[in-house]
Amino acid sequence: MPSYSLAGGIDATYAVEAGTTVVTISSREQMKHRAAYVGTGQMHFHWVSEGKTQTWRCDISMVDPVETQVEEAAGGDGSQQLKVGLRDVYPAACILQGRMMGMLMAPAIHLDIPLGTDVWAFLIRSPWFPLKLQMDKPALSVAHDTSKVTASLGVQADASVAPRSPSRGQASRKPRSQSRGLSRGVHPMSRFVKSVRVPRSFRGGP
Repeated sequence: MPSYSLAGGIDATYAVEAGTTVVTISSREQMKHRAAYVGTGQMHFHWVSEGKTQTWRCDISMVDPVETQVEEAAGGDGSQQLKVGLRDVYPAACILQGRMMGMLMAPAIHLDIPLGTDVWAFLIRSPWFPLKLQMDKPALSVAHDTSKVTASLGVQADASVAPRSPSRGQASRKPRSQSRGLSRGVHPMSRFVKSVRVPRSFRGGP
């Protein structure tokens, strides 16, 4: 299965071999790891103060680390390949609120590299469980006098997300001085509709 890498020169893929999920971590440079751990990884998204400003940060940790063996081999392009088998594989879970604050939890692998940067691999999409999207608050409604517009997102049968923005009511014909800059005959919700930006289709990926 494909993967998304945030580390230059390092990539990871996973496959099911003999009923076991195996993650292969490849690197163009030698990774002199001290130990490898598997367990439930956490990505904690939060804001931290830096002087007079705030910075959005992600802190990574593992809830229940268990040291495991690593099978090392050389790739056809000369890269180093480390194969790690996962004991338990379960669906990933993520909760984000407000200003993108929250946590993602998923099966993970942690390579402890002394005097270097550690390597983490998160199994966001499990090969054993289908991807399922859920929305707690899929709709946003705004009303003005007799007019109302609603922007909503819905999960389709093919697991994609499609937007809808129906409106109803009469257009406002108040004078310009009483409509805060809106010209006569312009629907009071028109500017709101233009400001709502939702993707035409979002498909969940690995």
